[in-house]
Amino acid sequence: MRIRALPTLALMLSLVLPTTVQAGGIRHSSTGYARRDVELGGGAHATLESIVFQGSLLTSTMRHSQDWAALAAHGVSEAETKAASEAHPGTATAYKVMGRRYTAFNSIGWVVVQYTIWQEFGYTGSAISWFPAPYFDAEANWGWELRSHTEAATWIVNPTYRRTRGDFFFKQALWTPVGNINQSEVDG
Repeated sequence: MRIRALPTLALMLSLVLPTTVQAGGIRHSSTGYARRDVELGGGAHATLESIVFQGSLLTSTMRHSQDWAALAAHGVSEAETKAASEAHPGTATAYKVMGRRYTAFNSIGWVVVQYTIWQEFGYTGSAISWFPAPYFDAEANWGWELRSHTEAATWIVNPTYRRTRGDFFFKQALWTPVGNINQSEVDG
């Protein structure tokens, strides 16, 4: 697969917990899900997905799910939500998890590269009280490799609004005795 032109995608999450979030502890809650498809040429395409969980911390099911539409439709079990909350004792009374994922597929639908960033927050009813560093996951196949990545979170309005950003750079390098050929790259 060869990616000819790929628009630079900023994987920025505006992660906001407004003061209208109800306090009251962890609860199983609904999600929000959005997806955008991008044609890359030659039959290749990419998807950019976003998912939000109100009232939960990041669980293993969330982090390892490949089908975010199904994850959003079914949610996360009460048991997993409870286990995640018990792993984080603290002053927070409400939680929020957000994820953003970029996936590029070749012309036959196989995943070539994938980059995912996750951020979770704890909220006291008036301020964000828990905000661990963002998590990332990446996958590269068919001669591609993740060459660099950065994940950072910054305050927009301290302590109630926070933004997380993830940047990635994948490169394809197929070695031959006469040098690397078919080199392509993708970043966002």
